[in-house]
Amino acid sequence: MILFGRPLVWYVGSNFLEVFETNSNNQQKLSFSPASIQHSEIVDEKKYSEELQKFIEGLPLKRGKGIIVLSAELVYANDIDITGKNEKDEAEKFLTSVPLLRSSIATITLRNKNKLRIIAANRKLYEGIVEALKMNNIEIFSVVPVSVFPNRTNNQEFTVQEAKKTTGEKRILQRYNFLQTKDNPQADKGVADTRENLEVEEVGKKSMRKQYVLLAISVILLACAIGYFLLWSKTIPNPWFKKSESLSPKPTSVATPSTTSQPSPTAEPLMDKSTIKIKILNGSGIEGQAGKLSDLLEEAGYNNVSIGNTDNLEQRTTIVYNKLLSKDMLDSITEAIKNGFPDPTLQEASQSAEYDILITTGKF
Repeated sequence: MILFGRPLVWYVGSNFLEVFETNSNNQQKLSFSPASIQHSEIVDEKKYSEELQKFIEGLPLKRGKGIIVLSAELVYANDIDITGKNEKDEAEKFLTSVPLLRSSIATITLRNKNKLRIIAANRKLYEGIVEALKMNNIEIFSVVPVSVFPNRTNNQEFTVQEAKKTTGEKRILQRYNFLQTKDNPQADKGVADTRENLEVEEVGKKSMRKQYVLLAISVILLACAIGYFLLWSKTIPNPWFKKSESLSPKPTSVATPSTTSQPSPTAEPLMDKSTIKIKILNGSGIEGQAGKLSDLLEEAGYNNVSIGNTDNLEQRTTIVYNKLLSKDMLDSITEAIKNGFPDPTLQEASQSAEYDILITTGKF
């Protein structure tokens, strides 16, 4: 007796029926006689039902569920471009070309933008099987064409392995299920389709896509808000607004005055502004201060002036001068810078140096 872990798979051909027990890899086949089926059409319904019932009763079945798979020769399909056309008229043209009695046709209709796909089959072939199985406590929950399963060709043999694969294709079993159609057997009204179910499914997909987009936008906005807050609060450095580097000269080391012999008493005092060498060091840390002082001295006629920075910061501006610098010349220098650097500290150099005057600026 068959126990059901997986559903049974019933494969229907033009004149045969195979059942695959996917739990045990067994299969049984019924070949219908020409007296019951010819050219995929039932010619004697009573004979067809008797052969079918006899076959099912000979199987060790007890309750369960099953799937009916229709072979390629039992299914008619067409993809129709309905751009600028009447959908009902185009569907009617296709159904008229199907070599089946109109009252026997079941259809599945799928839409994709301007494309219309119609799949048709002989409903009487599978309905008889569904009813016979129902009498033996076997419920068929899906009737699908074999051609809709992926990686299959029309002439490919249907095996136990193929039957097992079909039981796992839940989306296909639902989307292409002939049992979900609500066909009307009257020829003038045609056959119905699974249009409503598919449209509901499509609406559901669009809703999910919209939710994903909104979620992505929310995450991006939240990330931007957090980033702005961190930059504003200076928790992380701002790579776009870096503090400009000082354009003033880099600190230079002050040359240590080399020891030389003391000037002779007969040395002449320094009186010529053009020959006096002046070095200005920025000792306040205030950007551009040494350059400002250089401009003041050049306006006073002192052209041999160089500037630099020092790490030895001073509170007060200091002037270290050569002993040979005349008092008038020293007064001239202090007078030239008094507006920007009033009352500097004056200090006579204890020994000769590279510069005649060394000025280190301070904060006042």
